[in-house]
Amino acid sequence: MNQNIFKYGLYAGAGTIAYLLLFYTLDPRMLFNTWVQWSYRLIFIVFMVAATLVERRAAEDGFSFRQAVRPAFGVYVVASLIYLIFFYVMFNYVNTELPAIQREVLVEQSQWMAEKMGMADMQDQIEKIKVEDLQVTFRNSSLDFMWRLIFGFILSAILALILRKER
Repeated sequence: MNQNIFKYGLYAGAGTIAYLLLFYTLDPRMLFNTWVQWSYRLIFIVFMVAATLVERRAAEDGFSFRQAVRPAFGVYVVASLIYLIFFYVMFNYVNTELPAIQREVLVEQSQWMAEKMGMADMQDQIEKIKVEDLQVTFRNSSLDFMWRLIFGFILSAILALILRKER
């Protein structure tokens, strides 16, 4: 693996952990806030772009789409692995009450959405959340990682289209 990819992936992963720990120390419920869960991806994007630009500057004769996807996706993969390990440790060793907290937050968010959108039929969904197993296991972390790879590749492809440099 390219040293820049690994380095920027570590930066993205460490930055994400620091960001999430900030919210966790304020209130563990904030880990499950929709805005927090989406906003940490900006940290990923910053380091994906940074790694791609380093590789682009080093390229002497153009920087193709294929060359641009590689560092962006590599950073995403490394950062995602760090993120998933962090969550696994948090749920299983640091605070074993996190699944119950997550369930509580999900139920509240679903009830709020049902009220705002006038969706009375959300009660079935809320009941499913109340009984769903929210434990973080190796199996569901692996499945989550696979879905993240798909999203990460799409994001990397978009960044590569923007950051490529024609000859």
